[in-house]
Amino acid sequence: KHFNLMMLYDLWLKKIQQGKKIEDYLKGKKIKTIAIYGMSYVGERLYDELSQSSIIIKYGIDSKKKGYYKELNIMENVVKESNVDCIIVTAITYFEEIKERLENYNQKNIFSLLDILENL
Repeated sequence: KHFNLMMLYDLWLKKIQQGKKIEDYLKGKKIKTIAIYGMSYVGERLYDELSQSSIIIKYGIDSKKKGYYKELNIMENVVKESNVDCIIVTAITYFEEIKERLENYNQKNIFSLLDILENL
């Protein structure tokens, strides 16, 4: 798990050094509003990056961390009628399991942060 996170951060930093932004990927997919699933270190970094962009982050989701990160409300579960264009999952090790769970809430656009970075 920790090795996977280190590789994720390495890829993210390479993309930043190449001048590529997650915001650009999302705009290319016509995504304007998101929720972030997994509000540990990676989720916080994603929030910090996108909060300086045109992407609107409606809320965070994390079963172990409720409350707020800066101005972002963190919920225990997905909001069924949240009206977000997509959910970005930062817990890359458990992505498939999380995606399956989110699909039960009729969420259609569920992206792994790793997939986004690999496709930038």
